[in-house]
Amino acid sequence: MIERIVNTVIYDDEGLMCPNCDSFNLHHRTVTVFDRYEDAEMTHVITVKRGIPTTHRVPSRGCGNPSTRRDGLTIDFECENCEAGLTLQIAQHKGSTYLSWRVKSVTPLKLVNM
Repeated sequence: MIERIVNTVIYDDEGLMCPNCDSFNLHHRTVTVFDRYEDAEMTHVITVKRGIPTTHRVPSRGCGNPSTRRDGLTIDFECENCEAGLTLQIAQHKGSTYLSWRVKSVTPLKLVNM
């Protein structure tokens, strides 16, 4: 399994493009919100999967938050064209918002920002 971060998020009139195969046929799956006061030791993690919400208060270190210091959001996707595990990451840092993909695939179909 190859895991990589792709910092280029491509979209156009057809929507988001799969960073692994360039397909536009992506389906939302799990949505996770990370609510963290700046540099707090604990983070509230709210996950919605198949219509069922769960809430946990967990240690910030290692909780999966794409932001190292503040709030974050992840959306898991499934691509109709390839078998890559895709997570769109949205992170906040110093008033800026950053988008990136976390891609897990057996074999990368295309190499982007590696």
